[in-house]
Amino acid sequence: MKNLSVYILIAVSALLLSFLGAMANVETKISANNNKKLVCYYFASGLLQVTEIDPFLCTHLIFAFAMFKHGKLTEVSPSDIKLFGQMANLKLKNPALKVMLSVQNGFSELVNSDDATIKKFYNQAIHYLREYRFDGIDLDWEFPRANEKEKYSRFLKGFRDAIINHSQNSLRPQLLLTAALPNNVRKLQNYDIDTLNSTLDFATVMAYDFHMFIKNADITTGFNSPLFPPANEKKIYSTVGLMDYYLNTGFSSSKLLVGLPTYGRTWKLKTAENHGVHAPAVNKGDPGPVIHRRGVFTYPEVCSALKNGSHYVWDSEAEVPYLYNDLLWCSFEDPESAANKAKYFLQKCGGVGVWTITFDDAEGKYSNDSQKFPIITAVKKVLMGADNKDSSPVSQPVL
Repeated sequence: MKNLSVYILIAVSALLLSFLGAMANVETKISANNNKKLVCYYFASGLLQVTEIDPFLCTHLIFAFAMFKHGKLTEVSPSDIKLFGQMANLKLKNPALKVMLSVQNGFSELVNSDDATIKKFYNQAIHYLREYRFDGIDLDWEFPRANEKEKYSRFLKGFRDAIINHSQNSLRPQLLLTAALPNNVRKLQNYDIDTLNSTLDFATVMAYDFHMFIKNADITTGFNSPLFPPANEKKIYSTVGLMDYYLNTGFSSSKLLVGLPTYGRTWKLKTAENHGVHAPAVNKGDPGPVIHRRGVFTYPEVCSALKNGSHYVWDSEAEVPYLYNDLLWCSFEDPESAANKAKYFLQKCGGVGVWTITFDDAEGKYSNDSQKFPIITAVKKVLMGADNKDSSPVSQPVL
């Protein structure tokens, strides 16, 4: 019996050491990124199930979207509740993962409500987030009007105070309060920068949709999300120009995340012969085979177009690619351009925000090395330092 006890003690000790070793490896992965954030937005569309998401891919995973309705935070659809649970369960595999809920609609009604309604909202929203095991809330108001600037500031300050008070009273970690911010500097004027700085944990600058086909307004091809501005365009219509503008406002650099897309914007060219940047277009591009939506390609749709004969062009000035084929023209992000952006801003801001994990190549069907989520993975390598230590190429699409 004594020998048996010794064997049991040895076995338990071995298991404990194994567990501690595993936890040490997890901690190494977490701490190696120097606190840089990789924030991935997810929305349910049938393209990607929550259960298919790698819980170690992103530091923060944000469900898009919930809404404000009648002074309360609520789901858009009853079916979202099941997805909330699945997303929270990802933290069982990666306890360091933060899972959040993004809100897009209902802001104006709420912030223009009386003080009593707003105070009730704070309490209800905090309990709603706790009930569904979210770690915070992301505010994606597109966008406040000039006469709502002061009211929104009061709303944010009150929300932050309520979060702090709840944390102190419940002895639980504070919920995160974050936001997505516009790519248009005129719209940014309707936010109070000092309030954003003091109340938000971080904010993703939506540095995309600089160009898309808009009848009678934007009728030539242009880059969706260039790193640098192409010829004859203002610097502000580029990721560098927009981020510099934000930084020059005094916004805390550690709280700013550079936003990048996993989708492309498409145009229908006026003539197949004129297919360069700023070429005349007559409409949004025809729908692709995945989401069947005019004017938008997911990354798998981009890769399919390339595989089916579209011409790939790397624009060395803007440092992003585009493709063309007959009357199709598409500006898109790929692993190389995404990695370049992450490298450029590595020391300038707090990380990267991605719209959206749903539009990346989840299965790795379209990269030479079968890399799942190739765009987001390319960014992660940079943020974690891996892509800065070796010269191995990022995943490229199969052409």
